[in-house]
Amino acid sequence: PTWHNVTVRELLNQTSGIADYIDSPGWFAQLAKEPSKVWTPSMLVNIVYPHNLDFKSGNGWAYSNTNYVLLGMMIEKVTGKSMQE
Repeated sequence: PTWHNVTVRELLNQTSGIADYIDSPGWFAQLAKEPSKVWTPSMLVNIVYPHNLDFKSGNGWAYSNTNYVLLGMMIEKVTGKSMQE
């Protein structure tokens, strides 16, 4: 519900306001603890999903890896193929 107004264009141009999962508290500690863990797109998105937007979508700019994860998930959903395909 927090992200319902975010557009594809805002994801692409980094104006969505969606936080970057690597900025989450403990992210790098978790990576160091489990360096071989495979992170699925859903796992990465779920790290930031409970949080509010960093700013109202379309009203700021901040790089977010989460945006690209979401775009990849959309591509897979629309095409029915994995990103590798």
